Amino acid sequence: MKRLFLSIFTLAAGVSIYASEPWTVERCMQYASEHSHTVRQQQFALDDSRASKTQAIGAFLPSVYGSVSGQMNFGRAINPETNTYTDVSTLYNGYALQASLTIFDGLQRYNQLRMARANVAMGRSGVRAEKDDVALKVYKAYMDLVYCEGAVAQTS
Repeated sequence: MKRLFLSIFTLAAGVSIYASEPWTVERCMQYASEHSHTVRQQQFALDDSRASKTQAIGAFLPSVYGSVSGQMNFGRAINPETNTYTDVSTLYNGYALQASLTIFDGLQRYNQLRMARANVAMGRSGVRAEKDDVALKVYKAYMDLVYCEGAVAQTS
């Protein structure tokens, strides 16, 4: 009966599984919850929430901006002392460094950090809920199979 369920699960999942012994329903539920696409999507959403949290923490740090510029001019000019042409090349360069720190923004950054922390917590519970949902679907399919086998046995 469990071997039949494993073959139905393998057919439905589209995965070929070769095991030395038949899987239990618990093992099938665990495998399905670990390899489900919906669980992976929830994990990606959790990763996005974690990135948003890191960005919200980074908003408390000062921002630094730096730049380097250079300009080269060349051409001919008249020397006023000798009244002749001279070749002139001039190099201009500039450097800048700027830092800023927001003192008060109406607690906007603090509230964004709180929201990011809440989103991470909701993402974790979403992953757990999706894993449980997938495991319950596998268990329901197993119970449907057991019921159908029992019904066939009753009619025979």
